[in-house]
Amino acid sequence: MMFSEEVAWVTGSSTGIGAATAVALAEAGCRVAVHYNRSEVEAREVVEQISSSGGEAMLVGGDVADAGEVERMAGEIEERYGRLDVLVNNAGSLIERRKLEEMTEDLWDRVMDVNLKSVFLCSKAVLPAMKRQGRGRIINMTSVAARNGGGPGSAAYATAKGGVSTLTRAMAKELVGEGILVNGVAPGIITTPFHEARDARAHDGRSPHWTRGDTGGGRRGRGVSRLSGGGLPGGRDHRGQRRPADGLV
Repeated sequence: MMFSEEVAWVTGSSTGIGAATAVALAEAGCRVAVHYNRSEVEAREVVEQISSSGGEAMLVGGDVADAGEVERMAGEIEERYGRLDVLVNNAGSLIERRKLEEMTEDLWDRVMDVNLKSVFLCSKAVLPAMKRQGRGRIINMTSVAARNGGGPGSAAYATAKGGVSTLTRAMAKELVGEGILVNGVAPGIITTPFHEARDARAHDGRSPHWTRGDTGGGRRGRGVSRLSGGGLPGGRDHRGQRRPADGLV
């Protein structure tokens, strides 16, 4: 196995890529904190899937854009396991498509909070534990929208994910001296619940970034699991990289 009882926290891991990542990390030997905000039933199913396969997982719930709730969740994980080795900042949402002229300040702030502020808050919360351990691994989920501007009505989302990509590079440089390696993964559009709910009806079949019928969440999850091993026993040393969707990690 790549890991030996290291502890991984995967935000937004009740469905889609997050759920696949949580399962893949458990299969690789991690003890996993499965996170949800509203989808508790689905998150419990992920925990059950991990447990029934011989892995170990716990459930944590809360708003990753709220500093107090983030600190509480990080504390619950450390209290349960006594350590925190891997953070996968997967939580995020387009929320809704809105052209710039129709964009409200409230919606803009909500998109920034869930996609960008959450990465800052969760990363900050795990740093004390990782620094005490002398090593750690942070994977930030960005998007191809960060480099191509996204589809119609997704300017706020693309901007937030662009911020995640830049923050990833800054964190990688700042934290490598502490033994904490930081990377990003940039998925394209795949048929997870995130896109099925918001994009399927609007899609006209011509976008080069859409892979219809590609349920690639599992492959992305295994890729994130492998990338999470850098700097840990048996892992490869990557840092400051952003892996695009067309080159599965």
